[in-house]
Amino acid sequence: MQYRRADSSPRVNTWYHKGCNFHSSTTTSYSWLPLILGTKFSMAFRDMPPGIRFLAQQLPKILAPPAFTFLAAWLLRAFQVTFLSKWLLFLAMVLSLPFSLTCIVMWNKYRVLLEAAQVGAVLPPTVPDRSPGGIESLLKLLRPGYLGQ
Repeated sequence: MQYRRADSSPRVNTWYHKGCNFHSSTTTSYSWLPLILGTKFSMAFRDMPPGIRFLAQQLPKILAPPAFTFLAAWLLRAFQVTFLSKWLLFLAMVLSLPFSLTCIVMWNKYRVLLEAAQVGAVLPPTVPDRSPGGIESLLKLLRPGYLGQ
């Protein structure tokens, strides 16, 4: 099989094979790394295994909610609005990640509903469940017997 490169875009690879387009957006350009971290770290980052590279890319998303919570608590204390004890600050920082993920999921669900309403689409039906994340439905599946019965 002969493949040839269609363009030289750094973010998207498009390959042509007998008239069919193969599009891969999994390769990304790290052109900003040398500016921030230096050329040696940039090259080391490219040579990392994909799992470690993925974790390094997701780290800011994971650390942002607790960091924002800590910053908010620090600002409240600096302006003498209120003082949070250490255990309350720790609890707020631990719960900030699940809270932010819940907000993101709810926002995405609302956004999909709005986009569907704009184009007049009907969303597929879902299983009604009051518990967050559908935990109640999952526990019903784990009753004695076969799964999904």
